[in-house]
Amino acid sequence: MAFLAGLAGMALFLLAVWTWNVLLRRQVRRQTETILVRERALQESEKNFRTFFETIDDLILVSTHDGNILYTNPAVNRKLGFSPEELESMHLLDVHPPEKRSEAEAIFAVMLQGGMDVYPLPLQSKDGSLLPVETRVWMGQWNGIDCIYGISKDLRKEQEALQLFDRIFRQNPAVMAITRVSDNVFIDVNEAFLKTLGYGREEIFGKTASELGLFVTPSKQQEAKEKLRNTQQLADVELDVRCKDGSVRNGLFYGDVIESQGQQHYLTVMIDQTRRKQAEEALTTEYAFRNAIIEHMAEGLCVCHPMEQHPFFHFTIWNPNMVSITGYTLEEINHAGWCPLMAPDEATAIRGMERMRRSFQQDDLRNEEWPILRKDGRLRWVRISTSVLKSDGGRIHVLALLEDITEQKRMEAEQREMEKRLQQIEKAEALSRMAGAIAHHFNNQLMVILGNLDMAREHCQEDENARRSLIAMRKATQKAAEISHLMLIYAGSDFKKKDAIDLNELCKRQVPLIEASLPNHIRLKTAFSEPGLNALANVGQIQKALMHLITNAVEAIGDRPGTIHISLDIMSGSDIPIIHRYPIDRQPRIDGSYACITVSDTGCGIADDDLHRIMDPFFTSKFTGRGMGLAFVLGILRGHDGFLCVESEPKRGSTFRIFLPRVEAKATTHPVSVYQQPDFHAEGQVLVVEDEPLVLDVTETILKRLGFTVVRAANGLEALQVFEKSPEQFRFVISDLAMPYLDGWELLSAMRRIRSDIPVILASGYNEAHVWKGEHAERPQAVLEKPYQIQELIAAIQQIVVPKHV
Repeated sequence: MAFLAGLAGMALFLLAVWTWNVLLRRQVRRQTETILVRERALQESEKNFRTFFETIDDLILVSTHDGNILYTNPAVNRKLGFSPEELESMHLLDVHPPEKRSEAEAIFAVMLQGGMDVYPLPLQSKDGSLLPVETRVWMGQWNGIDCIYGISKDLRKEQEALQLFDRIFRQNPAVMAITRVSDNVFIDVNEAFLKTLGYGREEIFGKTASELGLFVTPSKQQEAKEKLRNTQQLADVELDVRCKDGSVRNGLFYGDVIESQGQQHYLTVMIDQTRRKQAEEALTTEYAFRNAIIEHMAEGLCVCHPMEQHPFFHFTIWNPNMVSITGYTLEEINHAGWCPLMAPDEATAIRGMERMRRSFQQDDLRNEEWPILRKDGRLRWVRISTSVLKSDGGRIHVLALLEDITEQKRMEAEQREMEKRLQQIEKAEALSRMAGAIAHHFNNQLMVILGNLDMAREHCQEDENARRSLIAMRKATQKAAEISHLMLIYAGSDFKKKDAIDLNELCKRQVPLIEASLPNHIRLKTAFSEPGLNALANVGQIQKALMHLITNAVEAIGDRPGTIHISLDIMSGSDIPIIHRYPIDRQPRIDGSYACITVSDTGCGIADDDLHRIMDPFFTSKFTGRGMGLAFVLGILRGHDGFLCVESEPKRGSTFRIFLPRVEAKATTHPVSVYQQPDFHAEGQVLVVEDEPLVLDVTETILKRLGFTVVRAANGLEALQVFEKSPEQFRFVISDLAMPYLDGWELLSAMRRIRSDIPVILASGYNEAHVWKGEHAERPQAVLEKPYQIQELIAAIQQIVVPKHV
């Protein structure tokens, strides 16, 4: 049992030994596997490390503490040009420039003592060229040998970049500066900075912008600096900078925060935009000036370009005068369009659209006159000139100048009317002078005829046939004298005595006479005012003027049924029409009050071409007319400071208005005096002065037949010479008024200076009122109006000759 027990114990021991052996072998295997893995990892790491060393672009040099090179990576061979074999026999100092080796040795000593991590000395290649590097060193082991590891970073790219930056910085035309963030001190500035601001480099370094007083507004500069500090960037900040000489430059600032040698700096760039700002200000000023010119132009100015859709033309410029001329704003004209708004009618709109299209094809308008309809509905006339402009983009624009010529056209129309009136005035004056002259000379001849007819009739009392012929001749001569009288009236030379008359009463009294003279097919209508409408006038002449207008109306109506309307009213001088107002050489008193007698008819009217000629003597459009009716009326009104206005429309009738100045005086009546023919004894010498021989002959014959002795004189000067010789022998003098050398008035004054009591009779082709017109120191005893009859001559002699009884 003990054996078994021992055997069992041995078995257990052997089992335990075997188990431990198995476990030990497993442990060893695991440890061996671990070691193998580690060795493989180490080999892989070494391989990777060597690969890293072989492929890295930095230069790696391993040396002993004495500086003998143990290892270099391929980058050293490639960049310095030495082979590995050459490098194995070289010292670390051999890859430095000779002049830098002592410095490099000192630096190495400091670095090995831990006093320095990096040194910037360059390496020298085999061909002698320098390689800029930045080297770091540390202590270590190489294959169990204490060594120095050195890794040099190739700085050629950085140096090229630095050189490029330096060139950019130094030569940049923009103002550039580098300041330290910590104290804002200038570290560097470029040449543009110095040139622009006028400082020397030594004046800048170590100073701040505040110390130099560079910024005109420091608060704005501080805001910009804070923005740069907070955002690390700055862009498009406008600041004014003061130069050394005190002048101010405007700059647009940009900035960035950069790091150099472990410190932060501000890199700021200023784009000097002073000239650009000045140019902009000048351009703004010029623009404002040109805009002011456009705004204040006397003409309207607008610019437009064509469009495909309504309103087809878009306006971009529309100055205030365009608003003043048209009444429309730029927005209104662009919304609705030029032609739809301002064309007076459709035809003008179509023509205007076509004309505008042509203007865009270089067919410029040159002072073309167009009607437009203003916003307020008033019709205006404008003169338009255009020019085609091209913008930078090639778009075609039209520049238009508009001048409101409405007033000018009105003035031109008035000018034409005034010229027409002036021509009519000149014609009227010429006709008046001619009528007066003809009437004057005609009266002289008529006087000869009448005088001789009267004397011939006395010789033919027994011959009835001859007597009847003489009477017919005398009637014809008196008719001719009436026409001569009408011509004097037209010339305004027939002046009659005027009194204050009630026109209302005068017109009412004429109505029965007018009605009696009207044909049955013509009706008369009247509308008179209350009594008291007085005017200073000659009753007979106003009656004749009214009857002439009635006759004119009857002739205008003709055989057709019609109406004549007579009315009486009051009108101010300012309301008297200008058009077709006669006489055209006079103007009514603006502040005056006028009585207006209106005669209108429903007759044939007057043609437009005839309206300006109807007052000419002997002009008539009627087959039976003499052409003196209206001329006669005009002559009467000329003598009354009155006016005659005409309105007429063919086939619609005519309206004639007589205007007479009103007076406040009470209407008066004057009794007609009857001349009682006194008896007188015809004897003694009479001086007869007449430049017309036939008139002189007939006057001499009449006086001789009356029993006087006649002394003849052919003109005033001859008469004065005769009178001076024996002034007391003449009983009286009969003298013509208009004569050469001395006229009747001058002769009268001269004779009265010689003999103050000499009786004188003045004879004239004009009426007595015309003779008396004017201021004269001496006045005649009587006035004869040619052609006068024997009875009128006898009556004048009876007024001045004291009867002498034998």
